[in-house]
Amino acid sequence: MKTNKLIIITLFIMTSITGCAQNNSTKTTVSKNSLIGKTFEAAFESKSGTVARIEDGKRFPFGVTDYYSLRFEKDSVEITHRHIYSSPIQQSDESESKTYLWKLKNDEIIIKNFNDYEQLIYSDNKIIGKSKYFKDVIFEPILSPSQNEKQ
Repeated sequence: MKTNKLIIITLFIMTSITGCAQNNSTKTTVSKNSLIGKTFEAAFESKSGTVARIEDGKRFPFGVTDYYSLRFEKDSVEITHRHIYSSPIQQSDESESKTYLWKLKNDEIIIKNFNDYEQLIYSDNKIIGKSKYFKDVIFEPILSPSQNEKQ
């Protein structure tokens, strides 16, 4: 009788441990719907004074900020690059937008014909861009006016 109880207890413990291990190893899948209608933005900034423009023999420090935004729709994503240049003698603000097809494979965002990043990963409501030339870039979500009202 003691042997049967020991076997049952052992089986129960093994089943519990196996169940916990299986639950911990399951990966949360990301659905395409979690991106649709959202916009994410990343900014790159050079500090004023680190770059200079020389005009008429004078050195003018300037700053440059680049913004990239990704606005997701059902089957397309609009990618906007905004370049802001400022110095004591000149300022410019230029932007360019292009629309691409996109799909989601597990947590990886695949954007057709957009090769600025080796990989875009959606995790914890952020997009991590694995760059070919720079450190990883974090695209943060931007709340629309209607989303701001809900908070």
